[in-house]
Amino acid sequence: MNNVTVKKLDGSTVAMSYEDLCHDLGFIPKVRFVEVTNRHTVTYSCGKPEEVRALARACRERGYVAAKSLVS
Repeated sequence: MNNVTVKKLDGSTVAMSYEDLCHDLGFIPKVRFVEVTNRHTVTYSCGKPEEVRALARACRERGYVAAKSLVS
């Protein structure tokens, strides 16, 4: 399993497996749609506009910091 570190909105960071992050956000890990940047923020690889909006919404709801590319 790939381990990732992700920033939370409260300023903390959390380490978890990539699979756990994807499941927490509601996405299938095998698709590799969810990505974590070098700054430990959540972004996407490529996808439809509604998938990108769903990821941004899931980040807000679950308390993860979304990358600027995800919210712009």
